Amino acid sequence: GYNYGAGEKERLHKIIRCSMLLVVAIMTAGTLAALVFPQQIFAVFIDDPALIGPGSTALRIISLGFIVSTVSVVYAGLFEALGCGKKSLLISLIRQIVIIIPLGFILSRIWGPVGIWVCFPIAEFLAAGMARIMVKKQNV
Repeated sequence: GYNYGAGEKERLHKIIRCSMLLVVAIMTAGTLAALVFPQQIFAVFIDDPALIGPGSTALRIISLGFIVSTVSVVYAGLFEALGCGKKSLLISLIRQIVIIIPLGFILSRIWGPVGIWVCFPIAEFLAAGMARIMVKKQNV
């Protein structure tokens, strides 16, 4: 927020790039772990074998949106730093409610439970795109 207010756009862009790289690294590790060890991760939270299989499938599908979620997470934080809390909230609402609920309802009718899990990465991609548009309009 300070750099934006001071007109230090290059410094602000450097911070955004650094933040993106750090979050991408963390989310890449999470994605790889979820794809390679989904049963072990899911087993930490529940020990019912009947749920570990479907839970592992859900984790693998949902993890496909982890890396792209970097964009909306960093940009939501950027808007918070700029004092634009409503825009930050809008990004979160788009991800978690506006897209996931109706899309989950529709895709569950087509693919059953898998349709619900598929809507999570789709929501991440759409929210990232919308967040990027919002940042461009903010002239950051």
